[in-house]
Amino acid sequence: MFINSRCPNCGSTVPFDNTREIMFCCYCGGRLDKTSVIGGVFNQQMPVGAPAPVNNYAAGPNLIVTYQSQYSDKPFILSILQTKEAVSINPGPPVALRLNPGKQKLFFNVNGKGYVRVVNISPNAGPVRILVTSATVTQIYIQYPSAVMPQV
Repeated sequence: MFINSRCPNCGSTVPFDNTREIMFCCYCGGRLDKTSVIGGVFNQQMPVGAPAPVNNYAAGPNLIVTYQSQYSDKPFILSILQTKEAVSINPGPPVALRLNPGKQKLFFNVNGKGYVRVVNISPNAGPVRILVTSATVTQIYIQYPSAVMPQV
């Protein structure tokens, strides 16, 4: 289940999946800890007033998934096959995740149908962004950071 939370770094409202211990802000990459989100106090990694790291991709999310659907009450399940983790993603704000670098096989279960996509997670580039849309037909659009294309 997702809990609306506020990023300690940029102040954006982000959904936090309470089945995970940590997540990252999909806007600035700030870290959100489960204990801090549920307790209502955010655990900031840097001292107050310290500048946010610039292009510190290794510390932030490397996969951002946005789901748009005409059915606001029907989430889809994203499974990371390497780690056997699964995340339920509701239509609405993006969900930011941190995956192991390298080729990752992702399984999307949208409206009872399965779709597999392979993405290359680079430790030195910005996050891979995926847009999933579902109306009469499901579409999965994968956008890569500047000129980083996976070898499938």
